[in-house]
Amino acid sequence: MAVNYSGMISAFCERLYWTDYSALFLRINEKINWCVKEELLDLMQLASLRPERARALYNAGLQSVEAVARDGTIEGMF
Repeated sequence: MAVNYSGMISAFCERLYWTDYSALFLRINEKINWCVKEELLDLMQLASLRPERARALYNAGLQSVEAVARDGTIEGMF
């Protein structure tokens, strides 16, 4: 329910041309949807990645999608 509400607020802000607020609520929407902290949002863009795996990658030093793409040791991890 919270994810729907934040999405509606984001759309409302977008229609009023409050783009900064709209972007803020979109970011909050992602955090609520995936149930992760801010630092994991970039990693959650990877397909089929669960929050636990994202946290493990982040703790291992792979803190962005680009870092995961550069690291060849995790082939087959997904």
